[in-house]
Amino acid sequence: MKNILFSLILITLVYLFVETFSYVAYRVKFGDYKLYDIQNSKLDAVNLLEKSTVFQPAQAVDKDMSVKPILHPYIGYSVDGKRRQPGCTETADDSCYRRIKVATDGQLATRSPDKLLVGIVGGSFADGTVRGGSTNIYQKLLAALAQYAGREIIVYNMAGGGYKQPQQLMHVNYYYALGAEFDIIINIDGFNEMAVSFYGWRDSALHPSFPASWNYRVTSGIKDGQLELLADKRHLQKTHASRAHLWLAEGVRYSPSMNLIWKIMETNFFTRQAQLDQAINAISTNEQQLRDFNYEALGPDYSIETTDELFDYAVELWADSSRALHALATGNGALYYHFIQPNQYIEGAKILSEFEKTHTVLSAGGYGNVYKQAYPKLAARALQLQGEGISLINLTNMFKDTADDLYIDNCCHLNPKGYDLVARAVVAGIASAQRQRSNDAASQPPTAASTTE
Repeated sequence: MKNILFSLILITLVYLFVETFSYVAYRVKFGDYKLYDIQNSKLDAVNLLEKSTVFQPAQAVDKDMSVKPILHPYIGYSVDGKRRQPGCTETADDSCYRRIKVATDGQLATRSPDKLLVGIVGGSFADGTVRGGSTNIYQKLLAALAQYAGREIIVYNMAGGGYKQPQQLMHVNYYYALGAEFDIIINIDGFNEMAVSFYGWRDSALHPSFPASWNYRVTSGIKDGQLELLADKRHLQKTHASRAHLWLAEGVRYSPSMNLIWKIMETNFFTRQAQLDQAINAISTNEQQLRDFNYEALGPDYSIETTDELFDYAVELWADSSRALHALATGNGALYYHFIQPNQYIEGAKILSEFEKTHTVLSAGGYGNVYKQAYPKLAARALQLQGEGISLINLTNMFKDTADDLYIDNCCHLNPKGYDLVARAVVAGIASAQRQRSNDAASQPPTAASTTE
């Protein structure tokens, strides 16, 4: 019995020594031991093979639905998907599924006194305000306004994960070309235009006007040697993702020694992946072919050397796209309303709950911190657009007095309550802008013709 007890004590001491040594070694080699960031890196690895930029709001996910992005000739990429037919018991993968229809598959509505046609554009955040909160939230809120009472309200949700300007502009153009008509166009954006554009530029030299991850979506121009290297890279990623699954298991995920091993493996993974990327890029010796592929995948040549230059360019692209969307809407008889989405990274924009402090804000890196850096330029240009007569409302600080749990991830997305609050703020902003427009019209002096009459 004493031998067993002695062995247990010895094992415990060895375990504590190994864990303590690993913790110290981690701090020495890699810096701060931030458990939340370590776990996030494992989750990123698990999701590495799922490169879809389509964000599905929690309340909108149907357990029998799978969606995927597909290339689209006018808006970069769109969502196609399959829905499982209720009661179907076939074992074949595709026999129980049918394609999900989108608005452009059917007859688009035309304007009439008894209808209100609303188009909503933007990224996954805008999509969340439509599908991530209460069902038909915009229809209910708009129907409560006196000027729209009794009208059938039809909402076209053109927002999608990763979308950024000029995709909103192109999307509305596409709908108009197909014969769509709108009374109101709502654009909710700002975040992707800054954060997604930054990472595309930094990691791939992707032109800010091109869709998110466009260089990964197109494949023509890749040579045979590159295909072999791409296969090696895919195998490397699959192995890394499999290891991440193991390292997320209970009893392992919080161990300093296992996290030290994980960090070493992760460092080796990034090194090897960078080597493969370099080899893939170097294999093209035909300059004409390389130039053609670069244009298809990366967009026009441009010279942006610094982060500040990138933000300046992205802000101007965002502003010019909003101006064009305003002109397109008003030229076709619609009212245009532009909203900057709120975000938890902006100083003072929200009273962060304990959950939000620990789960939705990264101390460094990530899309949110990039947006925080770019936001002052965006806010300044927003004031200019307001001065030009565009109905633009900055919702950045709408949660400044709210301490409830609203954000759900370290990017920008909200829970259903948060999305409902944003939808209410959007409709309230529309109502306020319309009242101001009516007051301005009433305060105008009468014209010469009306005075004569």
